[in-house]
Amino acid sequence: MEIWSLRGKKILIVDDLPDMRTMMRTLVASLGAEDIHTAKDGDQAMAAMIIHKFDVVLCDYALGEGRDGQQVLEEVRHRGLLPYSAIFVMVTAETSTPMVMGAVEYSPDDYLSKPIPKATLQTRLRNLLGKKEKLHPILNAMQQHNYTVALTQCDYLMEREPASRFELLRLKGELLLTTGAYEKARDLYAGILELRELPWAMLGLGKALYRLQQYDAAVEVLRRLIDSHPMVVAAYDLLSLALEGQGQLQEAQEVTAQALQRSWKSVSRQRRYGELAFRNEDYESAEKAFKQALRVGKGSCLRGPAEFAGLALTMVKRGVPVEAIKTVETMAREFREDTGAQVHVALVGAQVQQGLGNAALSQESTKRAVQLFQEHPETVTGDVAMDVAQLCFQQGDADAARDLLRYALRNQHEDAATQQRVLHLFNEAGLASEGQSFIDATVEEVAEINNQGVRLAQEGRLEESISFFEKAARGMPGNVVINLNAAQSLVMFMRKQGATRADVQKAELYLGRVRDLDAANSKYQKLKELLNQMSVSH
Repeated sequence: MEIWSLRGKKILIVDDLPDMRTMMRTLVASLGAEDIHTAKDGDQAMAAMIIHKFDVVLCDYALGEGRDGQQVLEEVRHRGLLPYSAIFVMVTAETSTPMVMGAVEYSPDDYLSKPIPKATLQTRLRNLLGKKEKLHPILNAMQQHNYTVALTQCDYLMEREPASRFELLRLKGELLLTTGAYEKARDLYAGILELRELPWAMLGLGKALYRLQQYDAAVEVLRRLIDSHPMVVAAYDLLSLALEGQGQLQEAQEVTAQALQRSWKSVSRQRRYGELAFRNEDYESAEKAFKQALRVGKGSCLRGPAEFAGLALTMVKRGVPVEAIKTVETMAREFREDTGAQVHVALVGAQVQQGLGNAALSQESTKRAVQLFQEHPETVTGDVAMDVAQLCFQQGDADAARDLLRYALRNQHEDAATQQRVLHLFNEAGLASEGQSFIDATVEEVAEINNQGVRLAQEGRLEESISFFEKAARGMPGNVVINLNAAQSLVMFMRKQGATRADVQKAELYLGRVRDLDAANSKYQKLKELLNQMSVSH
């Protein structure tokens, strides 16, 4: 029988204390590891994970200045730096509930308390790596975004490994949710719950019901989950969203507060609480939440302009204009290298000055936002474009407002919420008779552009179709249909003429945009699968 060891595995040890790094290195070396890397802080850890694909990461929670272990894990997950087949183990001497909850919430593969006996580390790593190895066909397909293959592998392994049935059902449910098969996910989780009341199945059912906009049923399931398992923090977040879907904003805020009591080291949760409090005109709570979001977000990749914007606008409502303006100035400094964020900075500056009654300064900031948008439209989100458009309408610059709204619509021409918001802005500006015709004309324009590109492809003029869609995608980087058809033309061309690295990379760019916007899109799934096959054969 072969003796288990870490031989052949690439290991990363992250700890701010040199003695602990040495001790951990000695420990994993005694288990057969030879390819061992170390990092003294979050920055070094991230840099190492960008360069190398590790099999095992042993990361201390407290890393001194900069990112802590939770933030490292958070960023690793957010940026997809760790393969599905790898394991991330959080190591800490810290045992306070907030620290433990914060660390566990981001789903490390395991959690170990110092000091770590060799036998404990060996048992944990052997079990974790064995489990990953067993799931390798599924995890490999997930890594390639081949979700159809991953689902097929789940069913196949369930027949071969009945003892792992619930583990595989859990993976299958997550895959169904990822691919947007919400009704199938709902039915799967409901079936599991008839056999056994498992918290992950209840949470999965809540997610499926929420995605299906069956808010009443989602609220009922999630309340039941919280009653039976009050430490499942994700249930509170989802319940808050479902309550918002019901229009129960006050209750949504209260539930988010309960989640924060259990785990407060989350930028997104603090931000959401601030936004709900602002909408509920609870400005004192909003101020505390946005400030907390900025504090806990220090060093996190998830800290963005929204926390600054929320705080600045809250300070206006609180009647502290100096603090509001200082917040905008800090926001401008922090995101001075980010063009897209600078548009947001100018927008918030204009909103703050408007709130303070400084019309001239507000107009100046609005013009700055419009100028930045005209120079770099591809960096502006639809929501920010519509917010700037609202200010333009209010300040009498209807032409600039139309340009911004046309951009927002072109990028989300099939999105009902965007169309409703545009219509509302026209109505608010006293241009009700223009709104619907503006929307119809823009949607028709996008449809005609798309049809023209598709016709070229159908006529076999694939190179012309590719050039046409590439140009269209430059003007509409957030349009799912245009990006999908740009990728499809490239895939069709490569199937006919053979794949080149340059064409594969172009197709990956367009599919990457769709993945960020609509990963559940079935056409995206099919094209991704075709592209992966080409990449492998290439």
